[in-house]
Amino acid sequence: MALGAGAYAPRVRDEYDLVVAGGGLAGLSAGLTAARLGRSVLVLAGAVPGGLLLTIDRIDGFPGHPDGIAGYELCPTVQSQVEATGAEVVGAELEELEAADGSWMVVSDEGRVRALRMRDLETAAVEELEAGGVFPLVGLRPNSERFALHGALDAEGAVLTDDRLRTTADGIFAAGIVRSGAVAGASATSGEGATAALAADAYLAGSARPGATAVESM
Repeated sequence: MALGAGAYAPRVRDEYDLVVAGGGLAGLSAGLTAARLGRSVLVLAGAVPGGLLLTIDRIDGFPGHPDGIAGYELCPTVQSQVEATGAEVVGAELEELEAADGSWMVVSDEGRVRALRMRDLETAAVEELEAGGVFPLVGLRPNSERFALHGALDAEGAVLTDDRLRTTADGIFAAGIVRSGAVAGASATSGEGATAALAADAYLAGSARPGATAVESM
C-alpha cells in the first residue's frame, strides 16, 4: 500500500486527503484507520480486490477468528467495514503518480478486459478466449513499478521506508509486502496499514498541504 499527501483522483471526485493504492489488508486497514480519523479516503482496490488474500484458504492467528478464516471471506468483510466508515472503495488500479503543487496527482485505470489470449507453455499454441475479467495470481512480488520514479527501492524492488513507514518521497507512505523489510502475515500486514495511516494523518496535521497517497501489494 502507498499513501500520499494532497492526492487527486480524476473521474471519482476532485480531491482526497488520502488515496490508498491497493485493496489487500494493508490498504484496507489504512483506509479504515484514516477514515475513522475523519480523513477523506479513496481506496484503489484494483481489478482483484483482496490481492494475495484470495489465494489463501485459511488464515490463522488473525484476531477475532480463533478457528481461522479464509482470505476470500476476510477481505470482503473488512472492505464492508471500510466503506461503512465513509471511505470510497473502487475497483481501479493506480496508473500514474505525479507531484503536483505540493501534493500528489493520482490517475487510475478503470478499463475492463474484453478478451484473454492464452499461450500453452509446452506447445506454444495460442488461444483467444472471451472474458469478462482476469484474475491473475497476485502478491508474489512488490507492486512498486508506479513508485519507482519518485522514491527509493531496494535490490528486490520493494519500497524503502523509515520506521514510521515514510518513503523517500515527501507525503508518500508504504505498508504491506510492497515495503522493504515487511513481515509476512495477515495481522502484521493489517497493523502496518494502520501505522501508515496514522503517520499520514500526522503528516497532514502538520502540513499546509491538502492530502496524502499510498502504495500497497497485500
